[in-house]
Amino acid sequence: MKKYFSILLGLMVVFSSLIVSCDEIDLDPNICKITVQGDGDGRVSITNYIGTSVNVLISNSVEVVATPDEGAVFVGWFVDASETPASTDAVFRFISSGNVTLTARFAKLSNTIICSGESGSVAFKDATGNSISVLPGSEVTVIATPDVDCDFIGWFVGDSETPVSTETVYTFTVTDNTKLTGRFSKRPVVTIGSDGNGSVSFKDYSGTSVAVLPDTEITVVAMPDVDADFLGWFTVDGDTAICAESEYTFAVNNAIELIAKFSNPANGNTNANPASSKYATRIEVPFVEEGDIFLSHTTTVNGLENVTYSIAHNPERKHCRWTAFTFDSSNRGINWKRDNWDDTEWRGDPFQPNPDMPDSYVMTKNEINRNGFVRGHVVASYDRVYSKDANEQTFYYSNISPMYYDFNIGAWYDCESLVQGWGRNSAFCDTLYIVKGATIRDGEYRTVGTCPTVPNHYYMALLCLKNNTYKAIGLLFEHENGNSQTQVCSIDYLENFTGVDFFCNIPDNVENIIERQYSISSWSGLNNYILVDE
Repeated sequence: MKKYFSILLGLMVVFSSLIVSCDEIDLDPNICKITVQGDGDGRVSITNYIGTSVNVLISNSVEVVATPDEGAVFVGWFVDASETPASTDAVFRFISSGNVTLTARFAKLSNTIICSGESGSVAFKDATGNSISVLPGSEVTVIATPDVDCDFIGWFVGDSETPVSTETVYTFTVTDNTKLTGRFSKRPVVTIGSDGNGSVSFKDYSGTSVAVLPDTEITVVAMPDVDADFLGWFTVDGDTAICAESEYTFAVNNAIELIAKFSNPANGNTNANPASSKYATRIEVPFVEEGDIFLSHTTTVNGLENVTYSIAHNPERKHCRWTAFTFDSSNRGINWKRDNWDDTEWRGDPFQPNPDMPDSYVMTKNEINRNGFVRGHVVASYDRVYSKDANEQTFYYSNISPMYYDFNIGAWYDCESLVQGWGRNSAFCDTLYIVKGATIRDGEYRTVGTCPTVPNHYYMALLCLKNNTYKAIGLLFEHENGNSQTQVCSIDYLENFTGVDFFCNIPDNVENIIERQYSISSWSGLNNYILVDE
């Protein structure tokens, strides 16, 4: 028993010599303390030890491990307050040489996502895919490549509408999660063609189709064949000329297809207006009489010129002979109301002089109103409501006629409403060509007081084009103070009655057919009107 006790006592002495108490650490020069810690976004440990602090013998090998959280990366091991890493390896082995505190630093990654719309592609310069994760402060380069005939607009961050760069190659410093969108635009394409009897070309480009930058000015040229005449430039889906000049310059904002139309030399046209008179060769424009002033009032719609109406005005009579305009896809819209003038500087009364005509050529408000008449529109205000500017042009006094009140709100208004209904109905017509005017030849008007010209009759000549087929009809109105008679007739009859040569710019073989025949059943709403005995 004493033997075993002696052995146990000896072992206790040996083990006690190996155990180091905490109080003796600082006193024993062969032992040091190793401590590890993290600065967030990760975990740290000492291999083969529990906890983050351990006492080891000097010159022992120690291994520390840093494990970053998801979405973070390990930056390095830093000793005490040093800003220079002792190691950038997450698993760091070293020989202990003294007490030390190691700090593992981590950093959250920033995600950069790139995307694009149509008409181009985007990529990182040094990475594949459309998303990368990098350390804040890293430089990233992105590249935008537009498709053929497309242009790069810019790089946009998030939902911003202001580009951070308009360069296709964009280098930036990442500070946070970023979503970049590369935006592109297709270059508008201009296509030109001919309906025959002439050729077309671009002034500065080859071929018959070209893609250009927005706002580029481009010139198209039409060349009629021998014995043919140029009628005008038309959009492919419209039958109203947007320019009557053979050389047409315009700014390109949207894709457009233009057709140059020419007269058929085999048919001929003996009474057409001269092509040198701008707009006078349009289909709706009658023959311009010598002594009349011919004007066309225009507006700009979607970057293209639109003729509001044309007018032939006689300065001696101080009254228009006729006005001419169209309803088609470019001007059928209703974007303005007459009531809107109440909130303008005109205070609901936008009647005004024609800026393109001397005041002495037109009647005044007093000459009309003080002699028992109202200011009646020839081209109705509601005929031109596709824009404010177009509507304002209907209030020029050159477009105003002295009408009896009952006539203005009765027979004249009723037929104006019918015409507007036909013109705005795309199922009825592709284009409705309209001439409205009054009789002002000798013996066809009267002078009342100081009002120089009060027409005896008013008229409307209508030509409908639908699916390349024409039909026409005429309306003739007695101008009386009370019930006024409205008659339906052919264009030939209306020409003989008024002396106006309607639709003279159509080739004679077509004009002769459409002007001598009409069908009242083809024009809804006219069944109750009187048919002229021709």
